[in-house]
Amino acid sequence: MEVTNKYITINTHIEGAPQESDFELKAAALSLSVEPGSNDVIVKNLYLSIDPYQINRMKSFSSSQKTSDFAVGIIPGQAIDAFGVGRVVASGNPKFEKDDLVAGVISWGEYSVVGGATMLNKLDPMGFPLSYHVGILGAFRLFKRIGVTSLNIQDYLAMGAILSSTNSVCTLQVLNQDKTPFLYSVVFGEGVVNDATSIVLFNAVQSLDFSNIGALTALELLWTFLYLFFTTIAFGIAVRCSLLVLSITAKWSVTLRHSSQT
Repeated sequence: MEVTNKYITINTHIEGAPQESDFELKAAALSLSVEPGSNDVIVKNLYLSIDPYQINRMKSFSSSQKTSDFAVGIIPGQAIDAFGVGRVVASGNPKFEKDDLVAGVISWGEYSVVGGATMLNKLDPMGFPLSYHVGILGAFRLFKRIGVTSLNIQDYLAMGAILSSTNSVCTLQVLNQDKTPFLYSVVFGEGVVNDATSIVLFNAVQSLDFSNIGALTALELLWTFLYLFFTTIAFGIAVRCSLLVLSITAKWSVTLRHSSQT
């Protein structure tokens, strides 16, 4: 069986803020069967994580592109890859069967052909919605897949700070940043703040001696964490509400100005 697979590419390297014109929706014929002897796995994409770090991959050069295989530069015209969840349509790999749920590196498109399935895992939803597995749940599966299995409490705390980054749905709206400039600022500003916070938090936690922490100290730490957590949530809500009011006010002022001129 053959289908038309739609996927997204970049037209050229993006050096500044991404514009809708920087992206292109392409289509190509795709066979939903695997050649005999092939180790490929064909996946129907269900959910995809679109994260702020991708903007560095879209540049012609960024120092972060050399940090790992997941950060390599994206080639214009080729499908963009990211972490996601899908369902196996056909498989030449004995580890996967038709209709298996999988999580791993797939493409910005309707279907993905994963060669060798080196970055795919069978997915047990564990009672959670599938979309949850493109966030923190999926990231920990990915770490385990690449051999990161001995994280201690400091590592988990630091990774938690990193992984609680920008909402992927909001990031999609950045493509319309000319219509929602405040959202654009909030999304990428939040990403930068989260990265900086994770570094500071990691360094601070590394200096702590968890072997001598008693029950009272643990409760104090928990209270401090909850206090900071809910305080920052309240602050974030207040800031975003303020930005929303400013945005609405700006639109009203423009509308009134046009009305008065006509």
